[in-house]
This record gives sequence, C-alpha cells and structure tokens, in this order.
Amino acid sequence: MLAVGMWAVLLKNSGVKNATRFVPISFLAAMLVGAILTVSGVVVPLVETGIALSVMLFGLLLVGGIRLPLNVTLSLVAFFALFHGMAHGAEMPTTAATISYFAGFIAASAALLALGSAAAKLATQTAFSRYAMSLSGGVFALGGIYQLVM
Repeated sequence: MLAVGMWAVLLKNSGVKNATRFVPISFLAAMLVGAILTVSGVVVPLVETGIALSVMLFGLLLVGGIRLPLNVTLSLVAFFALFHGMAHGAEMPTTAATISYFAGFIAASAALLALGSAAAKLATQTAFSRYAMSLSGGVFALGGIYQLVM
C-alpha cells in the first residue's frame, strides 16, 4: 500500500490528473470488495501469491519510474487490491463485529496509502528524488520476491 501511494504521486507528477485521488480510492474499494467476497464464501486460490506479486510489481514500477494511463493503472491497482481484501476477509476473527473489522482495515490501509503518498511527495522535493523512488521501489520489489520464494 505504501508503494501504491508512492506510485500515485509519481503518476500525478507526470501529468495524470487526479491520480492521487483515484488510485487510492480504487485500491480501497477493490480491497473492500475482495473482503466481502471472501466473507461471503468465495474462495480464490493463491491469494498470498497475488499479494506478493503486487508488492513486487508495484516496486518494479517505482524502480523504473513507469507511468501507465490512468485506466490501466486503476485496473491494475484494483486487481491486486482484491487479493489484499481477500486476505483481510479470510483473517477476520469469527467474534469480530463485521462493520468494525472492515472499518479498521480500511482505515489502516488508507493510512498506509497516505503515508506512501506523503513519503513520495517529500522525496520529490529533494535533489535525489528519482533515486529515492527507485530505491524505495527496489526495497518493495525485493520484499515481494522474498514473499514469493519463502
């Protein structure tokens, strides 16, 4: 989610209007749908693999400074957010109040997206902004690879 927030800023800075609004909203909405699907009994295999691939992919997008059209970006973000939401839905305690649980993970996820955006905005104000984004993306990509092999 940090990487998605950072990538939204990268897109906005390259002229993609409303990226810093639509990208996080797309992520949160799709994540909520994924959680609802799981709680409703829909089972999708390889959820953890999907999450690891998303961490790796969004990291690589930052490393390369890759900017995609907004419609492609939103589709990609929503697709991978479904996996994140499914994981949250699967981990919901049976004793949890559903509304409170959902509100909690959505709020925490929104905070992570905002933190990623803030970090990217701060990084773009330095002389080494390109390196900071690439270095951060490299850390995310390596984390995703680690998740895939472990």
